[in-house]
Amino acid sequence: MTATNQPSYESFRNKRNNLLSVIDEQIKLLSTLGIDTRKPTIQNLKNHVSKDAFSVLVLGEFKVGKSTLINGLLGQEILPAFALPCTAIINEIKWGDPPRAIIHYKQSEDGTQQQPEEIPLDRLEEYVVIRPEESDNYVSPYEKVEIFWPLELCHNGVEIIDSPGLSESVIREQITLSYLPKVDAILFVFSCEKILSIYELNIIQNIKNLGYEDIFFVGNRFNSVRKREREGVKTFAINKLSPYILPGKEAERAFFVSAVDALDGRLEGDKDLVINSGVPDLETKLEKFLASDRGKIKLTRAVKILKESIQVAQEDIPKIEGMLQTKLEELKERYDRAQESLENLEVQRQQIVTRITLFSKDLKILILDQGNGFYHQLAEQITPWIEEYQFKNQIKVINPLRINEFVKENIEELVEYLKERIEAEFISWQKEQLQPFINERLEVLKEDLNTRASQFIREVEKLRAQLASVEPSIAVANLERLFYSAGISTTYNIEWVKAVFGFTPIKVATSAVLGAIIGYSLLLGLTIIDPIVVVGILVASVITSFDPGEVEPVETKIQQRIKQNTSQQFSETISNSRAEQVERFATDIIKQLSKVTDVVDRGLVNEIQGLKDQVTSVIREKNKGEANVEEKVEQLKTASNELKNLEGKLDDIMISLDQL
Repeated sequence: MTATNQPSYESFRNKRNNLLSVIDEQIKLLSTLGIDTRKPTIQNLKNHVSKDAFSVLVLGEFKVGKSTLINGLLGQEILPAFALPCTAIINEIKWGDPPRAIIHYKQSEDGTQQQPEEIPLDRLEEYVVIRPEESDNYVSPYEKVEIFWPLELCHNGVEIIDSPGLSESVIREQITLSYLPKVDAILFVFSCEKILSIYELNIIQNIKNLGYEDIFFVGNRFNSVRKREREGVKTFAINKLSPYILPGKEAERAFFVSAVDALDGRLEGDKDLVINSGVPDLETKLEKFLASDRGKIKLTRAVKILKESIQVAQEDIPKIEGMLQTKLEELKERYDRAQESLENLEVQRQQIVTRITLFSKDLKILILDQGNGFYHQLAEQITPWIEEYQFKNQIKVINPLRINEFVKENIEELVEYLKERIEAEFISWQKEQLQPFINERLEVLKEDLNTRASQFIREVEKLRAQLASVEPSIAVANLERLFYSAGISTTYNIEWVKAVFGFTPIKVATSAVLGAIIGYSLLLGLTIIDPIVVVGILVASVITSFDPGEVEPVETKIQQRIKQNTSQQFSETISNSRAEQVERFATDIIKQLSKVTDVVDRGLVNEIQGLKDQVTSVIREKNKGEANVEEKVEQLKTASNELKNLEGKLDDIMISLDQL
């Protein structure tokens, strides 16, 4: 990253540091107020703000130059870049000095997981590179590798993530797509030598369907295009990308670069080569997006959480003061009488949790029904798709010695076509049917939970007011308050399900269907594509039944037989695996919904416990004597004024965020 690009990152860090100082002050005040159950929420928020980096995922088909682009951005040849598909796992490049690498292992089938360990940087290839002799469906035993390097770009809080190539292996493609929910920006890399295939456009559409609207598109190897053709290539590519770029942002989201020139220029100290590579312009626009757009969103959400926390604390102060000024024996009597109300609150908590549990069971049944209908229609579409397909790779029976090779190529071509059709069909179904179906029901659940949460919190505050002999007042009484009580650093109004899930349920379903496609491919690989014997039998059955008097050529009959066999295998595979696949993605979605149950339940428990802790704390203070009580009351008044000052500081920070 060039020196001219640093101020935006620096401005973001300054504003973040100001916010962190306010968070520290608020944690201290919560201790003074004896509101210990709410401190973990603010502490979690502090951890999120202080450690939060900008994650940039680099996507693209294999061998379009992703690793070279990353090396060009970093100015160091850190990642291996070979002529063959080489990236088997996720590589995360982060700031670190001295340089080092840590490998993370996948969880084994029995649930155990080996601890991460440091590996020599000069042996990185042994862990992340796919060897030529390894299977296309090779599965690495490692989850990811973290590479720490003293690079200015990473020092600015940016993490660059290198991913396995799309289309090179469906298994490794699934690894890449499953990483999408964790990132702030996506760089989709394509080659200017082969501009945006149908497969690439399908992947881009898939990414957008999953909720990622703002993608950076990088046309690499622009230096290989003849100078007089470059403007035409740009226009052609941007026209293809126009449906996927926000209107008016073409110049900020479509880039044409030479990654190798950027890398060589930085290694050799050739500034002109770096500038002409086009990479600095990409860096500048990416920085603006991260530090301004994404950075502003992150800090703004944190400010809102802190302000809501202050409102809740301000409401607690008169109630705590009221309890402190109540005679000790009377307070104990009130607390004894409140036990029945506390038990009723516990019953309400269980009812709310049961409501979500029953909702989940009902939703799973509905998803299973939807999924079974989709898979049934899918199986019926296979034969028409295959019948209408025209082979690109025509069989040549002129050379009998190569007929097995040609048959195998035709089968592979047909299977690849079907894989794309199935995935496209699933994307369309999830966007037009499944996603609206689930979202509609989740919205009903949200409204129901919001009503129940409001009633529950009002009961808690009413009981707190009775103990203090003051009028009840509630600034926030809804599901948002429960999320806050549970330690979730977000608001339910902002993608409430995503806030708890970490990603939308549809992404889980997408991952499941990709797994299904992998299963189809592997099955076909075992039953059709791989053994030469099967190919031989196929050809022999056509030739022995061939009548020389027929007008239809033998190669056409062989292709028809390929279509018949493939159609049968795919249809049977989909039908036979339907129950398993539907159960899988329905279970995965419901498993994510269980996180909502956990968060809501934790919030309910903390609301009850918070009330109990306040009473216990006041009784403890009163047992120390009247002088201690008077001192505590003065501390509350001081804390109230300090909370007002903090609110003013947060307002100033919010105004300053407009300058990012």
